[in-house]
Amino acid sequence: MWSSQRQARVLRELSQRALPDPEEHTAGQPAPIDTRVQHRRREFAATETAALRRGRDHAAAGRPAEAHSMTGTVGDKGAA
Repeated sequence: MWSSQRQARVLRELSQRALPDPEEHTAGQPAPIDTRVQHRRREFAATETAALRRGRDHAAAGRPAEAHSMTGTVGDKGAA
């Protein structure tokens, strides 16, 4: 076997180990990136639901919703 053929075979084998065929990997399972995206979406939905629930509770109690400043610094209480 020629050295170039041997080198090509070795590189092909290394490539298959490093980058397996996606169809072999899935076997009905979502890809790891899809799992992470779904997890982030579920976290966002839970956070959004909790915020809406807090707002409704405040409105039902007749209290104004608390304003959260996105421009202030942590611990800033409006000091002069």
